[in-house]
This record gives sequence, structure tokens and C-alpha cells, in this order.
Amino acid sequence: MNPVFELLTRTRSRTLVARSLFLWHRIVGESCEAVPLLRQLSGIIIALPLGAEIVTHKLPINACPTGFDVQPRALPNADALFANIPQSGLTLEMSAEMPPRPAPGQIGGVLPTMRRLRVVDQYRQTYRRRGAERFMLRYRLDPAVLQAKDLLFLQVARDPGSVPSLLPPLRVWIEIDDGESCRLIETDETSASVLVEGEAIWLSSFPVGNLALPEGAPAPRGVQIYLELTGDLLDAMLIGETLLS
Repeated sequence: MNPVFELLTRTRSRTLVARSLFLWHRIVGESCEAVPLLRQLSGIIIALPLGAEIVTHKLPINACPTGFDVQPRALPNADALFANIPQSGLTLEMSAEMPPRPAPGQIGGVLPTMRRLRVVDQYRQTYRRRGAERFMLRYRLDPAVLQAKDLLFLQVARDPGSVPSLLPPLRVWIEIDDGESCRLIETDETSASVLVEGEAIWLSSFPVGNLALPEGAPAPRGVQIYLELTGDLLDAMLIGETLLS
């Protein structure tokens, strides 16, 4: 291992490690050997139902032109939320598949299983967003996350372009419920880079200090993270995603 990386990985700040590895990789490229370490950092928040690698799981989406369709525990540990859906017949399809092995000499070895989240219409065609539709997953967080001095969301996904899309496959924000109102904290900066051919990585930072509760404020009733499918064509091919502090 690169001796600089060896020293980095001994630090307790995973955000420092992620940012440093990301920067080295973006400047030097695959030869700096940051790829396997970045992949190790990208965990899995979105767990698919059992058997997703064998059969595609399908979650019907109810039409809700001016409201929400909330489906508790639709995925393991996650609620599914759909908003402003103009038509019936839409389905969230969830599957897992092994991507092809990298070309000879390519750094990184065999890639992990890829999870695919795709919205299709009644004709089984991938759905293209028409307006204000929103397709989200909601997970509960330990309130201790609000004490983080630095919070970063890392995601790795299939991206066939020679230049990574500036829009990551997942948009993320945190909701803090104090019992009387909800406060939303969104990421304020995202950086993107090609990790290896056909695969990209995104780092999204939460604004420093915005997570802290006002002095004297009661403990929050709940803290939740929302992951929203982005883009016009609703088809995300996820390799890893994690919240780092």
C-alpha cells in the first residue's frame, strides 16, 4: 500500500480519509492505488429484499398527483415515499447483478454486486420524469449523528460516460424532527470523479455547523435520512453509498 495511504487509514476521521483519497485519485488517477480503498469506504445503505439477485422485486407505486404515497418498510429498514406521481401503473423494480470483470490489468479486481433501482411504466419501459415527481427512500438515523463536526455522503455507481455526471444517482438530505416542526439539512457541495472505466464516485458535503441543535433545544424526536433517485430517466445502478463522519 502507498505509505501515505497507510498513514491516512490510521486516522479516526473517515471524512478526512475519503476526501484525501478522492483528491489523490482525481489528480493522479488509478496508478495511485486509491480505488480499492475508496470502494471499501463505500458501504451499503440501500439493502434490497432477499433474493434480489435471483428475481427482480417489484413495488407498485400508487398515483398521488398532489400528495404522497408512503409505504412503510417497503425495503429492509426503509420506508418508500413517492410524491406528485401523476399516473397509475408505475413500479419500482429492484434487482442485484454481478457486473463484468474489469479488463486485464485494470486496478481494483472483481467489482462488488451492483444494485439496480429502476422505475418502469405499465409497458415495462423505464420511466422518464415529467415534472415534480419524487421517488425517495427514508432511513432512521441515530441522533448522535447531529454531533458530527463534519458529515459526508459518498456514493459509487455505474456511469458509462467518459466524464462523470455532475448529478449523482442519489440526492440526500437529513430531516430533524423536534416534535413541533421539521428541519431539513441538505448537502451544499458535490464533487465527482471517474473511479474506473464505467464507474464514478461522488462526495457530497453537509454544511459545517448546520446539524447542531440550538442551545437549550430539546432532544430531537427523530432524525432521518432521505435518499432520492435523481435524473430524468429513473434508473440508478448503485455499487455503494455511505454516510461518513
